[in-house]
Amino acid sequence: LAAMILAACPVLGVWIGSLIFETDEVVEITRYFPPAVNFFFLLFAVGGISGLTGTLIDRRGFAVAVIAGILIASMVLNFVEPFRELAEKIRFIGLMSYFRPVDVIREGTWPVMEMTVLFLIGGVCWLHGLWFFCRKDIPTA
Repeated sequence: LAAMILAACPVLGVWIGSLIFETDEVVEITRYFPPAVNFFFLLFAVGGISGLTGTLIDRRGFAVAVIAGILIASMVLNFVEPFRELAEKIRFIGLMSYFRPVDVIREGTWPVMEMTVLFLIGGVCWLHGLWFFCRKDIPTA
């Protein structure tokens, strides 16, 4: 639920901003729906990776460090991609390569392939995390 609210906030902000401020360009609010849905799937994938990592690693600090490392590596790969050929070849590894809101708004199309990949990553990680959690021996005292 929190991911849905967080993904809807940019669309709501653009809509409120278009009501308050006058612009020379016409703001088509429907062009902002695809990036919001794509952002929700990105949050779903990050949540799944976090859940899986949290169930596999017993130390909370180390689990957070692993997740932060994955996200930072993904952002660095996204940043370096235009400048290095190798980064362009392995860009599919990073989560941020599946979230390009500016391109989506400019083209006005739904990024179905990217959303599918993020949904599959999130779904597989969530299901494996739940499976490992159900089989985990949790001491009570």
